[in-house]
Amino acid sequence: MATPPPSGSAPPRLRAAISLAALEVMSEAFNVPLARLSTASRQRGNVAFARQMAMYLCHVVGGLSVRDVSIEFGREPSTVSHACHAIEDRRDVAVFEKQLAVLEDALSLRLEERISPDMYEGYEGGAATPSRDGAPEKKSFDFGRVRIA
Repeated sequence: MATPPPSGSAPPRLRAAISLAALEVMSEAFNVPLARLSTASRQRGNVAFARQMAMYLCHVVGGLSVRDVSIEFGREPSTVSHACHAIEDRRDVAVFEKQLAVLEDALSLRLEERISPDMYEGYEGGAATPSRDGAPEKKSFDFGRVRIA
């Protein structure tokens, strides 16, 4: 019997779609094979940094919790938290900030292509929740500059 996801956790299909999209964006940006980014072992600096960026993008653009990102990447939540802080600390450098904005936009566009509202069913109210009069109320989700309604 499968263990149910923790309360408040994103549905597995949604988590997987967001993390795969982030890994693909980083694979293309850093010219690192997707398999090297996805491996559970430690990697060289450029691969580790690309993975940190992917974790950060999953959390910030994809809206996944640190726990959900840790599940998808097979890392401890403290590792994901460290990655997010490390990337956030670099945002003070103007050139890095611009590069990160391009990557955030790239992930937002990729998520717009792949994520459908039904993937949110049962998560934070799902894609549709009953309103006070009983009629379903549409939810929208914001991926940076892209909105899924």
